[in-house]
Amino acid sequence: MHFLIIGQGLAGSVLALELLQRGCEVTVLDDAREGGASRVAAGMFNPMSFRRIIPVWRADEVMQAMQLFYTGAEKTLGARFFHRVPLIRIFPNSAYAALWEQRIDEGLQWITHGPTLHSPVRAPFGCGLVPDAGYVDLPALLEALALQLKKTGRLHRTTVDLSRLQSDEHSVIYTDDALGLRLPADAAILATGAFARNTALLGDLPLNTNKGEVLTVSTEAYREAATLNNGKWLLPIGEQRFRLGASYLPRAETLELTPTVREHLLEKAALMLDAELEVVEHRAGLRPTVSDRRPLLGATSQAKVYHFNGMGTRGVLNAPLLARWMAEYLVDGTPLSVEVDVARWSL
Repeated sequence: MHFLIIGQGLAGSVLALELLQRGCEVTVLDDAREGGASRVAAGMFNPMSFRRIIPVWRADEVMQAMQLFYTGAEKTLGARFFHRVPLIRIFPNSAYAALWEQRIDEGLQWITHGPTLHSPVRAPFGCGLVPDAGYVDLPALLEALALQLKKTGRLHRTTVDLSRLQSDEHSVIYTDDALGLRLPADAAILATGAFARNTALLGDLPLNTNKGEVLTVSTEAYREAATLNNGKWLLPIGEQRFRLGASYLPRAETLELTPTVREHLLEKAALMLDAELEVVEHRAGLRPTVSDRRPLLGATSQAKVYHFNGMGTRGVLNAPLLARWMAEYLVDGTPLSVEVDVARWSL
């Protein structure tokens, strides 16, 4: 089968790799617009939701699928982008510390007792450890896949106009006479992230934008190879540089950088690290989120055109399992879980 994927952010890239691994043919259209979350996000993953200290949605499944997928993708693409970095959760108060201990006693497999922390780390109420955490270097992943797709003529960088996408019950075709493009396929998948809000095919689906701002900072004071988290996070990315984030502003539409957000992130960092941080970069992106915090997979109102969207803040963690489900749906006809099928919004 031949699939046309529109969008080469995290969602489109992971789905393209999944389909290629299944022996399908793939063509990707991408306009590389500024502000896509995949090109800004730190790409972090961990199996825990820290507010109530419980595992994330389908933690066992998504963690297993994620680790197998990204390690396999590194071999396929000949690039390194999957990094395991343990996470130290700094406790905000004694009640939280007690709840962490309770969860350990209950047998929660993903967490353990934290290490003894030394200056300049500040943790007056102690800390816990999530060993199985880390990040995916998303720019490295996206660029490695783009290079491979370009070599085989499978990637076209262009401004996509969905009015040029025609379909019937058997196939789709995208044409752009000005560029000499004529791309037939068995089906098309829209993986355009937050930018899907600008398309009529979204219909009444509750896809929203969530603006996130992230800093890249440097310091010589902290040299541990572990992420610090106190509600915000400080992720080591090498050469004494760190990603510091992130902010969450629902329903934002612009990428304007916010000085107050920058100061807030630095203030939160100061609560967990007694060190001077030099700001190297400040960036913003728009995340695609859904009100029930589940992605949008399945059919659009146009024949043979499908959604693969709404990965949200845990996109790096969830995308590999979701891509497998989407491929099984497209290739094998396996029904999608009601948890992620867009049809849930019409019930």
